[in-house]
This record gives sequence, structure tokens and C-alpha cells, in this order.
Amino acid sequence: MKTADKWGQNGKGEQWQEQWFEHYDSTGKAEKWADKWCSLDPNTPLDVGHAHVWHERWGETYDGSVEALNTLTSGLSSQRAMGGPSGVTSGTNT
Repeated sequence: MKTADKWGQNGKGEQWQEQWFEHYDSTGKAEKWADKWCSLDPNTPLDVGHAHVWHERWGETYDGSVEALNTLTSGLSSQRAMGGPSGVTSGTNT
């Protein structure tokens, strides 16, 4: 099992946090999730479509079968081709 909880803040009070979890068992099953967010100074000028607070949360389970792996890989390729998962604005998590 692997976990992480990272947090940072700069001199302007802008913050970010990233938490994630991975667990693999002896049968090949896996569980993964991540929760990430950041908060910018509310006076920071933004590009159109961006926000001062950003949040992304995802999770997945894998049953260890080859069919599930192929489906998961296919889904990830589709998300990358379309610029990421639905509802996540790319480029805002710097």
C-alpha cells in the first residue's frame, strides 16, 4: 500500500494539496484514488474558463482481469485524446 498527503503554501497565501492512495493485493486486484486542489489569491487575474479554486477527485478499482485492463487502458487513452476527464480544466493545476 502507498499513500501520500502533500501540502504547500506560498507567501501570498495560495495553497495546494494532493492526497493519493494505491493498494494492490496478491490476486492482482487494485484500488487507486487521488484528491487534489489548489486555491489562488482571489485578486489574481485569470484566463477565461479558469477559477481561483480548483479541485480534482478520481478513483478506480481493477479486478485483476486482462479484459478489465484493456477497458481501463482504452478509457485512459480516450480521456487523454479529449484533454482529460470530463469536468476537469487542463492547465489550471500548476
